[in-house]
Amino acid sequence: MQASKLSNFYVRSGLFGVLSLTGALFNYALYPVLVRILSAKEFGDFAVIVAISNQILGILLAFNIISIYLVKTHEEDKARSHAQVIQKFLIWLFMIATAGILLISPYLHNLLRIEDVSSFAILALILLTAIPGIIWTGYLQGNKELIRVGGFNLSAAIGKLIFATILAVIFGSNGGLLGILCGTLVGLLVLRLLPGVKLPSLSSLFTRSDAEEKRFVLRLKNYIMMCLFVVGVLSFLQNYDIILAKALFNPTQAGVYSGISILSNALYYICFLLIWIILPEIKLGDRKNNLRLLATGYKLLAALTVAALTVEIVFKGWLARLLLGPGFADQGNLLIFATLYQLTLVAITLYAYYLLVNRQRRGALLVVAILACSLSLPSLFVSTPLAMIKLLWLSLLAGFGIYWLLLQLKSPDEEA
Repeated sequence: MQASKLSNFYVRSGLFGVLSLTGALFNYALYPVLVRILSAKEFGDFAVIVAISNQILGILLAFNIISIYLVKTHEEDKARSHAQVIQKFLIWLFMIATAGILLISPYLHNLLRIEDVSSFAILALILLTAIPGIIWTGYLQGNKELIRVGGFNLSAAIGKLIFATILAVIFGSNGGLLGILCGTLVGLLVLRLLPGVKLPSLSSLFTRSDAEEKRFVLRLKNYIMMCLFVVGVLSFLQNYDIILAKALFNPTQAGVYSGISILSNALYYICFLLIWIILPEIKLGDRKNNLRLLATGYKLLAALTVAALTVEIVFKGWLARLLLGPGFADQGNLLIFATLYQLTLVAITLYAYYLLVNRQRRGALLVVAILACSLSLPSLFVSTPLAMIKLLWLSLLAGFGIYWLLLQLKSPDEEA
């Protein structure tokens, strides 16, 4: 029985990884395609809106974790019902926020120098259609239906590439954005059509919330806020190195670092898939099983890190030339430490998300300690991007060290 379970775990994890990584390739392919279709100004507008969308969606991954938690703590029908309540609450909250954003869109139009104000309306639609996907994939992950989630990732990515390419030719940057919207809808349709556990419904969206639904949201309020805070901080830290480079250095140095970060960010997203493989296997209250899962996740992450760093050390000059051009072969060390920063952040994120699924408040303590170090240590004078990324990496380690020391000062009344 154990061998059968282990076999099923590797099969669904492997297929999920293949489907999701293939989807990621289609997502990355969208940029070189559109840069050849759109003018420089149009592509700039498109990239800004997509960056805003990705940052918001990165924070909304908190609701993916909340959906996993609901599946872990309730029977199937009850978990689906609660997921529908969260989905309705989030969509209506975004509708209200969207109205506010559209009211101030003329100001945002001037601030971000985006030519067409209607881009913000499309951004709002992209975010609204993404919400069911976040809730549904979290619900499926909690039910260990990773292959279905991988199918969503792949079909949405293919849909985005096809529709964005066609619509960008016709409507410019807004066409590209509409293509992303259409691709998301394709993914949601595929998710509905694939066989498996019944998904939360959208039919309750326009029904009046009863007293029980309101009480449920209020009971979960603190947990939702904690998840949003933890996921938001970790999402910020994932982009913090690029933000800091732009703030500290001249455009040439910042551009060099941004170019180097392309590969380290790609490695981050590849390794991040491990988190979505490990979290569904967690059993609340089964400390032995959970520690074994964490150990498995960290062994796999360590193997991927060693492999990536070995390649980067051996081929660092060639990789730097590939990313930045022949004049930047001496930037290989920058790539190595950028990779160390991103993959250390994946390791911290795995532990933080594990704590969130177990509804442990120490997840907030962990990110506060790391954020404090990351904001304070790099404020020391650094003269080069290499010194900056070394200090940022040490900030992650120092933050985790402070977190561990703080835990020693209190009685261990929570699961590790």
